[in-house]
Amino acid sequence: MRAGESVFIPRKVSHAWAGVSEKQGKLIDVYQPAGTMEEFFRELGKFKGPYVHEVLTVDEIRRLFREHGMDLVGPPLTGRWKVDEGGRVKRIA
Repeated sequence: MRAGESVFIPRKVSHAWAGVSEKQGKLIDVYQPAGTMEEFFRELGKFKGPYVHEVLTVDEIRRLFREHGMDLVGPPLTGRWKVDEGGRVKRIA
């Protein structure tokens, strides 16, 4: 995609976002109807310090998604990651 483009993703369609360069990007999401997305982002906003994936285990992250009508699918699209013994996701490259 290029700057200014948009994409429509119908409800219940699995999808993911990933940066494809070192350049920082901006993503503007619009939800209509919003459903439980506002509450989901409020929950994510509670993690001011470490990233949510550094605090919660993979199972806890999946539960957070499920509680808001979503599924966490697939591995991350970029980088190399592992789940440590405590169930937390760590980037290794």
